[in-house]
Amino acid sequence: MIGLLARVLEQGSSEEQEPTVDPDPYTGDDVVTAFVERLRRDEVTAGQRATIREELGIETPESVEVRLDHVQSQVVELSAYTDALSEFLDDEGRPSAHLDEIRADLDSTNARLDEIERRLSDARRERATLASELDELRAERTADD
Repeated sequence: MIGLLARVLEQGSSEEQEPTVDPDPYTGDDVVTAFVERLRRDEVTAGQRATIREELGIETPESVEVRLDHVQSQVVELSAYTDALSEFLDDEGRPSAHLDEIRADLDSTNARLDEIERRLSDARRERATLASELDELRAERTADD
């Protein structure tokens, strides 16, 4: 295992830059510490990671790969949706502002409708009164004839 880690450290050094590894062999703790640091700094290539998995006998089942691909695509879609929603909110403002405006318009419309209903009721009463008076006049005229 220590040999594997040392090889990975040496591979990374020769691939990325001039070797900075001391010519003296690493002790076990030095190799593990250096390897963990390279992992944390994301300085291990995909090939090195594959070698580590192979040497450690770690295999990722195909179903896990499929699920990871699915999750990754969902994250990409969610990110696109979030970006579009953010842009919409920047352009149009928060929904609560629009709701306040709609509520004010609705209140105004309701007030106008109440006024129309009141006037319609008044007109119906006047019509009924006029119809009654007209009937009385017709009755008087018929009686006079």
